[in-house]
Amino acid sequence: MRTGRIFIPLVVTVMFILGLSTAQAQTRISIGTGGTGGVYFPMGGGVAEVFNKHLKGVTARAEVTGASTENARLVGSNKQQIALANADAAYYAYHGQREFKKPLDILSMFSMYPSNMQIVCLKKSPINTIEDMRGKRVAVGPPGGNNLVLAYAILKAHGLTEKDIKPVYQTYVESVDALKDGNIDAAFIFAGYPNSAVMELANTHDIKLIPTADAMIKKISQEYKFYTGSPIPAGTYKGVNESIQSVVVMNIWIVYKHLADDLVYRMVKAIFDNKAFMTSVHAKAADMNLKDAVDVPCPMHPGAIKYFKEVGALK
Repeated sequence: MRTGRIFIPLVVTVMFILGLSTAQAQTRISIGTGGTGGVYFPMGGGVAEVFNKHLKGVTARAEVTGASTENARLVGSNKQQIALANADAAYYAYHGQREFKKPLDILSMFSMYPSNMQIVCLKKSPINTIEDMRGKRVAVGPPGGNNLVLAYAILKAHGLTEKDIKPVYQTYVESVDALKDGNIDAAFIFAGYPNSAVMELANTHDIKLIPTADAMIKKISQEYKFYTGSPIPAGTYKGVNESIQSVVVMNIWIVYKHLADDLVYRMVKAIFDNKAFMTSVHAKAADMNLKDAVDVPCPMHPGAIKYFKEVGALK
């Protein structure tokens, strides 16, 4: 009888310790995205869902951030473990150049899809070229993001500086609301198309997209790494019935340099194994492919290298 009284609490104690060990074994992954009106936010949420469902021992959560520049800083300090960033931001963060004062502890995981700079106005606006923005109220993106870096590069190529416009620093959702209310005249929105904020605007207001001429794209690409030109197809947004030439850059999954190789391998594999689900989250995930995935702006994490060698994308 005495043995029985001791055995029951002993079993409970062992079960508690085992349960505690299991909880402690969970690896928490914070995923850097961007504002709620961009592609980073749903893409990061989709990846979190994939990890939570398919990676044993991993608990993942997508976080709203200021996008590329802030994401690089967060990942470099291990405040977030992976994040999306424009290729140029990843390059400069790794090398400690441009807006980054020192090299950050980041590596590439893989390239996922391109983003286009979408310069949006209401159709009734007198702005028809980038030069027409002189003296106008222009949303150049949120502080901490790469949006404003490219916005100013485009303005510079066209002979304009920050002083030649009335810059407004805000998210894509805020920019769309400001266009509706007449509080700004144009917005630079650097995102994969179709962008949800621009789609919502086009469904309620007549809009137009301002093109960037090929000569100007060539000028920008000569000065800034990773920028090229690519059209936004006709019909991407309601009422925009012609193809619009734009500046484009790839979006990269960056990862904290010191994450375990096996964990990074499993993360990359989970994303590629669930491409169909990711495409249901956002159409831009359909652009993900093995050829472009390994074209990265800074060295690739060993765990990612293992996966891409396994599938034949790297030798």
